[in-house]
Amino acid sequence: MLFRTIGFLFTGILTFTSLSHASQEPGEDRDLDCTEPVPRYRLDTRNLHLSMVRVGESVYAARFDHIQGSSPVKWKLVSVQRCEQGLPDQSPEPSPSYDITTGELLIPKINVRFRDGRTRAYTARLRRVGTQPLILEIVRADPVAGERYSVEDTQYVNTLIGYGEIRARSSYPEHIQSAKSGGDIIWGTDLGLPLTIRGTGSETPDLTLYLFGDTDQLDLQWLEKTRQVRKLSRPPGKFSGPLGTYEGDAIGLSDDADPRDGIHLKHVYRNREPGERSRVCKKVDKTGFRSVYLPGIHKNACKQTKPEINTTPTGAWTIGDNLFMVAGVQDPDDLSKARSYLAVSTDLGLNWTVLNAGQPFSSGGPQAHFIHAFGLPVDTNDYQDISRSGPCRLPLPEGTDKRGLLLFGSGLWKASDVYLGFISRKDLLDAAENPRHHLSPWYFAGTDYTGPDGGRCWSRSEADARAIITTSDFSAYERFGSMCGSTLISAGTGYTKAIHVDATLDDGTRIDRLIMLLSPAYQGITSKGEPFDADLGTVLVTGDPLRPWIWNLALEPDLHHGRLPGDPKFRPIPVPPDPNSGLEPTRPACRFSHIPWTTVSGYAPLLIDRYTRISEDGLGVDLYFLISRSNVPSDPNDDGDETVDSYHYVVDVMRTTLRPAKKE
Repeated sequence: MLFRTIGFLFTGILTFTSLSHASQEPGEDRDLDCTEPVPRYRLDTRNLHLSMVRVGESVYAARFDHIQGSSPVKWKLVSVQRCEQGLPDQSPEPSPSYDITTGELLIPKINVRFRDGRTRAYTARLRRVGTQPLILEIVRADPVAGERYSVEDTQYVNTLIGYGEIRARSSYPEHIQSAKSGGDIIWGTDLGLPLTIRGTGSETPDLTLYLFGDTDQLDLQWLEKTRQVRKLSRPPGKFSGPLGTYEGDAIGLSDDADPRDGIHLKHVYRNREPGERSRVCKKVDKTGFRSVYLPGIHKNACKQTKPEINTTPTGAWTIGDNLFMVAGVQDPDDLSKARSYLAVSTDLGLNWTVLNAGQPFSSGGPQAHFIHAFGLPVDTNDYQDISRSGPCRLPLPEGTDKRGLLLFGSGLWKASDVYLGFISRKDLLDAAENPRHHLSPWYFAGTDYTGPDGGRCWSRSEADARAIITTSDFSAYERFGSMCGSTLISAGTGYTKAIHVDATLDDGTRIDRLIMLLSPAYQGITSKGEPFDADLGTVLVTGDPLRPWIWNLALEPDLHHGRLPGDPKFRPIPVPPDPNSGLEPTRPACRFSHIPWTTVSGYAPLLIDRYTRISEDGLGVDLYFLISRSNVPSDPNDDGDETVDSYHYVVDVMRTTLRPAKKE
């Protein structure tokens, strides 16, 4: 419906064939505006007003009228005016451009006013189909990338695990954390992928496991001598220390029901848990942290740090009491072998079994799209209405159980777009029962995809997967670096955990969206020829719950046609920092950028779904999330204490509030 509306509304949009000598045919129009930053179109009058259109070295304003009865829809140029002042040096919006040679008109943003009074932004590409007068018709029109929400009032809640920054550069922090949070054995760690198992009442409350990444041990000798903590340095050739394996992955547990005063761990798994006869790693003390051990992948429980076998938790979900973990392997010296495995635990994460007959869940290095992957449970019966889930229904699993999981994935760390998959619940449970069972996920291949069997949108081949969030869109980062003359080489994201928020606010407004936090990065060369590697910080995007391939578009679902944009852009919302956190926010690499942008510093933001709730004022939704932090400075000139390997390696709990954008 929307695509037909926009096609009807734009198809036929004019031909600026001779704007450079436009005064010959169309007349001057005193109502034309050379200062209005964004073109506009009204469905009631069908008049198209374009301001500040670049034609060669000149700039024009023009008005087009719809040609009645034309199919496809066309517009003719009726008036034009040259803009003597030209384009502003730092225009907040990209300007339309018309190429006299090709006859193409590109409109990066146009405000469309619907008959019900709503105004929404689109991007359009038009082509010339007639001259004297100039006549244009639409080639493509898509909603402009963006969101209809704001993110406000971010607050640091507490540190879940790890030791904080050193404010006095000449000293180490005091030993202050409890054994419950691993403070007696762990110096620092990151990630903390949350997995919640629902309880049955007060005697068995909800339990959340946090799957941490590379975990560093405390230096016990230094602790005994000074009562201060520092990271235990790894001797050459050693794979395990007294309190755990080097770069091993610890697991913490929490049954904290109220996050408002902080989320607190009640236990970190130890190398030998009560009731166990022996230690998992014989070279580690029984009280040391228990590293995730994947038989068949790791050489043994004590040797996991060689790049070719060093795994990191890169995704997770639950089905009942079954815990599923995606474990990524990415050797920076050989990215072609980057891959992931899927493992299951049936004893609350103490022991893990690799599934899929030991074969990778996703592989191929740069061609792998699910090295990171998070599952979101769905019932495919809810996705078969073509009017709401078209043009791509979810695949229907065979048998009576139609439930499954949407998989939101990405490939190489901070060098990938976001992709969508689907796997049935039965397929996963069969694999948990029989690890030799080969998994058969589906991959979203695009709204225009048709497979060899005639099936639409979904493919069994990962190679057909098409991005649903284009975090590699250079324009998302170039807009910050235009004043510095930098050249981008690559961009992308890492962790991709999504949750479904369906909440009615106190004023009756309903928020029914998929929510994802990302921490994109971009790399390139400065104007001085020096390489740079920068982060965009913590950002938020939303998606359509019934069309889970549609993300980051500033348009209501009832106005959308369900097709992927032809030229997808990435325009996330920055998650603002807590001004009282004492930590520097993330800013653009180009410090001369005219676009204000500060976000929560850190990486791998992970939403904790169990704590999502209506905000205290009733007009928003509070989102709790984890953020990993390493060497985050306290002020712009702070780069850490050189005598400490990592002066700040923690997982922090944050809260921010999602609100509907103010109505126009």
